[in-house]
Amino acid sequence: MGAMSAAPRAPGNSGAHWAKVAGRRIRLADAAQIVRQEHRGVLWYVVHDRIGDRFYRFSPAVYVFLSLLDGKRTVEEAYQLVTARLGEDAPTELDVLKLFWRLHAADLLVIDGASQMRDVVLRADALDRQKVLAQLRSPLAIRIPLLDPARLLDRLGLVARMLYSLPAFLLWLALLAYALGLVAIHWNELTHNFTDRLLAFDNLALIWFVFPIVKFLHEIGHGLALKRWGRTSHEMGIMFLVFMPVPYVDASASSTMRLPRQRAIVGAGGLYVELLIASLATILWTQIEPGLARAICFNVMTVAGASAVLFNGNPLLRYDAYYVCADLLEIPNLGQRSNQLWLSLIQRHLLGLRDTSSPVEARGETPWLLLYAPLSIAYRLVLMSGIAIFVAKKFFFLGTALALLAIFNIVIWPLLKGGYFLLTSARLKRGRARALIGTGLALALIGGVLFALPLPNRTVAQGVIWYEDGAELRPSASGTVLDFAARSGNRVEAGEVIATLDDPETRAEITGLEARIAALQAQQRREMAQDRDKAKLTAEEIAYVSERLEVARQRLADMSFTSPASGLLVIPRQRDLDGGWLGRGVPIGHVVGGERPIVLVTLRQADMELVSNHLEGVSVRVASDLAAQYGGRLARMMPLSTDRLPSELLGKQGGGPFTLRQNAAMESGPHTIETVFILEVAFDSRPASHFGERAYVRFDHGSAPLANQLARSLRQLFLREFEV
Repeated sequence: MGAMSAAPRAPGNSGAHWAKVAGRRIRLADAAQIVRQEHRGVLWYVVHDRIGDRFYRFSPAVYVFLSLLDGKRTVEEAYQLVTARLGEDAPTELDVLKLFWRLHAADLLVIDGASQMRDVVLRADALDRQKVLAQLRSPLAIRIPLLDPARLLDRLGLVARMLYSLPAFLLWLALLAYALGLVAIHWNELTHNFTDRLLAFDNLALIWFVFPIVKFLHEIGHGLALKRWGRTSHEMGIMFLVFMPVPYVDASASSTMRLPRQRAIVGAGGLYVELLIASLATILWTQIEPGLARAICFNVMTVAGASAVLFNGNPLLRYDAYYVCADLLEIPNLGQRSNQLWLSLIQRHLLGLRDTSSPVEARGETPWLLLYAPLSIAYRLVLMSGIAIFVAKKFFFLGTALALLAIFNIVIWPLLKGGYFLLTSARLKRGRARALIGTGLALALIGGVLFALPLPNRTVAQGVIWYEDGAELRPSASGTVLDFAARSGNRVEAGEVIATLDDPETRAEITGLEARIAALQAQQRREMAQDRDKAKLTAEEIAYVSERLEVARQRLADMSFTSPASGLLVIPRQRDLDGGWLGRGVPIGHVVGGERPIVLVTLRQADMELVSNHLEGVSVRVASDLAAQYGGRLARMMPLSTDRLPSELLGKQGGGPFTLRQNAAMESGPHTIETVFILEVAFDSRPASHFGERAYVRFDHGSAPLANQLARSLRQLFLREFEV
């Protein structure tokens, strides 16, 4: 039986194309390097174009065929051999033709002893034009190669081995943990007036200077990781990221590494170095006085921190963490193949293209591929919207332009490409009507969900448990707590002593005034016998000092402050206050006299219209028992807005939604940087809760289509952030 009869044939008619290559003698070019890799137990071979620095993956069957192409055998002879060796597992003629097309386009084939240089030059020119067009389509990220960093990386070989070692990694973890602790301690100082400080013109100039240096060290981190594992980079240059020059190092040589762990380390190398720099800058920032050096440290922390959390450290964007994630999951081209999977599902089930192939190659890939694309799109929309809002607060039109550009790139452009495919693709020639009907029905379904389907419309806000006739407990004088006469949780009567305070300065003043009066009285007695006019003046001075003494004694007497009402004493942190200093007028607790708990709810102005005019129901959950839901009713709405919160729990430092104003007078309680409204919500039944506890209140407004709710939320956003 001849080998040809057993050869697997491609579906369709590929005979004419096959006849053109069957008699050719082909081999791989010297620039091609083949590397063996495994992904999820599936064997693959990667052909690395060492000149163009591109990579092509092939199956083991294709690799066997490539290994038989030695420049002496014809393609037909090699094909017969691989068919005899692999049988039904051998590549089809169409597979071989696709292989030749890819490798020939990359100039990785030597045909009949000589590479076809004219075609190579033409393809190189076409590739250059494609790169230019790609740069024009993405003007905010233009790459300009400048030099070969291989020699520099060779000189830093010792540094690479030291930096990527277990002791260095443990030290890195310790520094990072310490720096994060410092950030937590100094969080208020770091975030106070953050937007204005960051976007001030002088600080933007400093960022323009700091950012490229941090990114240069970041890219060197990738290069050192390559060097640590026996690879190197041959391209380093400048990328203009939003018109800011940023260095880059081409680390694609990591694709030739066999172990996923090594490739992941190379991908994380830049982030590793950047977080090390950020940790050192944080530690230094806490140790030096305000000035230029401290401002530089602040910007290094900001640049590296934002890069780590939002960009390079997030696998949903195709930066460092994405490649680390793909290597650790052993799913090459995770983002691209996720898009391909969704596209194949749409084409197969919506457009009726049954010949569409799935990009799934190994067990366990499907869930990751299904999740990645929608999560990535959602995150990019949220991130770009957040950046646009952040910038628009300072530069409104620039922020608006960024938002429109993001919407176009992430939403509108893919839809336009899909519409073009739907109307012009030759694959839909026979089934275009079905595809158009299916697409129309899908769009109608989406439109119905957005604009017609009524969904629950709610406003959720936070509040604190209060009592209608509770009274605040405020010391009438400042001093150190000597003793609490009453403990939190006990019942007290109006006028009962709560605590005794002491003020050493007041006692010293009293002692001094008493000594002064005694001295003046002795002086007066002497003057009575010698000069009665002087004695009268001394008597007036004695009266004045006596008045001062009486005021000081009264102030000391006020150090024992009493309960303003009868009821249950509630002092949340009484143990911490023992022996501590209390400020005059600063609230330390409450005396709860009633049995009817309420919730003091704080709402932003943008939420008031719905709650005031479209309220259909109220429900409450308390923080100590979120499983239990209590009915409620809106008892009272304060007529005027305020910037004072009923409790520090509602500020962001206490886990609430509001940003507290720094340096606000402590005597008047916590203040927000925005005006809010206070509402009183009464319970239908008494909850098992404690005074001052956090509560979550849901105001129900009936039902409304999702599009209406989104439009209202967008309107509230513009009112809150831009007052337009």
